[in-house]
Amino acid sequence: MKNMKMIIWIAALVMAAALLAGCGGGKKEAPKDTPVPAASGNQTPVASGVQEPAAATPTPQTPVVSGTMDENKAIEIALQDAGVNKADAVIKKAALDQDLDGNDVPHYDVDFYAKDMEYEYDIDPNTGAILKVDMDMMTVEDYIEMNTLMGAASGGAITKEKALELALAAAGVSMNDISRQDVGLDTDDYTGAAYYDVEFHVGQMEYSFHIDPTTGAILKSEAEYDD
Repeated sequence: MKNMKMIIWIAALVMAAALLAGCGGGKKEAPKDTPVPAASGNQTPVASGVQEPAAATPTPQTPVVSGTMDENKAIEIALQDAGVNKADAVIKKAALDQDLDGNDVPHYDVDFYAKDMEYEYDIDPNTGAILKVDMDMMTVEDYIEMNTLMGAASGGAITKEKALELALAAAGVSMNDISRQDVGLDTDDYTGAAYYDVEFHVGQMEYSFHIDPTTGAILKSEAEYDD
C-alpha cells in the first residue's frame, strides 16, 4: 500500500515538472526593433520624376554693318562739307556700304546733285569722318537722272512733250501749225547747266527755245525767217 502511494506521488511530481517545463519553454522574448540609421548631409537625394530643364545655349549672332549715326546725319555731314543747302540738293543715294575701293570698310555712301555738280561722299558711320570725296561736272545723263529723281519726289518732271507744249504756248501756235520739230536735252557750254532745246517751224519762221528741265522756265527764245 505504501509502495502504491509512493508511485502515485512520484508520478505527480514528474507531471508537474513536465508542465512547468512546457510553460517556461513557451515564453519567448519579443524581438527588439532594429534602429534605422539617420540620413546624413552627404547622401545623394533620390531623383524625382520632374527634372529641371537644361540651360539654353546662346545662338551666335551674325555681325551687321551699322553705326552710331543714321543716313540723315551722314547726308547732313556731306552737305555741310560741300557747302550746299539741303533744299538745293537732289539726293541720289544714301546707304550703308561695306566695300570701299575693294577694301572691307563699313561706310555711308552719300551721292547727290547740286550746283551742276555730282558729289560722292564716303563717311565713317561711327565717327562721321569723311573718308573720301569725289566731285564731277554733271553730264546730260546726270541731268536726266536728276530730273527723274525730282519728278519722283514732286509728283512730276518736265518731259520733252511738256517742254514742246510750253514753247508752243510761248510762240502762240498749236501742234497743227508746226513742222520739222526737234526737242532734245542739251547742256550750256560754259556753265554745264542742262536745258531742253526746242526747235520747230511755222511756215517760213523758225522758232528756238531753251527751257529749264526742272522748272519749265523759258531761258531763251528766238524766232527768225528760214530762207
